[in-house]
Amino acid sequence: MVLERCFMHFNPPFKYQNTSIHTRMGDHLFVSTYNDTIELGWKALLPTNQKDKEKESAENEDDAALTGSPNVVVGSANIIGAKIEEKETAPPPAYTDGSLILAMSNVSTIVKDPVMKEKLKERGIGTSATLAATVEKLLNIGYLTYDKKKVTITKKGAFIVESLRKTKIQVLTSPEMTAQWEIELENIRKGKSPQTFNNAIVNFVKLAVEEIKSIPNDNVQLIDYIGECPKCKSGLTRTAKRINCSGTKNGCDFFLWSNQYNKAVSDKMLEQLLTKGKQMSFHLTQRKENHTKLN
Repeated sequence: MVLERCFMHFNPPFKYQNTSIHTRMGDHLFVSTYNDTIELGWKALLPTNQKDKEKESAENEDDAALTGSPNVVVGSANIIGAKIEEKETAPPPAYTDGSLILAMSNVSTIVKDPVMKEKLKERGIGTSATLAATVEKLLNIGYLTYDKKKVTITKKGAFIVESLRKTKIQVLTSPEMTAQWEIELENIRKGKSPQTFNNAIVNFVKLAVEEIKSIPNDNVQLIDYIGECPKCKSGLTRTAKRINCSGTKNGCDFFLWSNQYNKAVSDKMLEQLLTKGKQMSFHLTQRKENHTKLN
């Protein structure tokens, strides 16, 4: 694989021609995109199975470009047929550990303000040293959880985000606050007095404390229970490291490690453990070795 990549690196670039056709029908504008390969370049060295995967991926995308050179005349078009199809938009794919950290590193892609976008291009949220630790902390305090390999938000995390968006400190739920702070810190590095920025931070913290106090949380179920404690019948919750009983305040000390014998305890395993008293079966096989004695 390393050898193939090395050869690709020193081959000519892949060249293609992209053509977009804008067709207006009444008040509706339709855009068709065509791609024509001019020179395969480094892609000629791709393994056959990789080429098939790329082709299949492009065919499965709704907005995939068409192939071939369109033979059209500007200002005229023949309508062969038209039909209306009802479809539903799909939600964006759930994050994994890797894709979540990548999104945090490239957060400028979701910021609309051009000034903020520019400031976040090379910074992201946090640094490479703190991103993984931030995700781990969010998992440990119960704002995020694992669904197999995917990282999803919990009821507790969703409640925090939705509640903050209704307050005067809704900027906490947006990466634009990070961009604004980066601008201020850059100005300080250039010689601007930090006093104004420090005062703004102090005022923001005071406002945040008052706003958070005003968030109602009565009768709100913030915990995602994944099972029933076998000791006290309270709900079980999951963190990155442990499966805990929510009845600890009442003296229950039941817990399980989320990773047993180098294997993560899934919800299905937990269900088997709670209902059948067994988590998993281990089959130990003795290895017999033959020794030859040399005289």
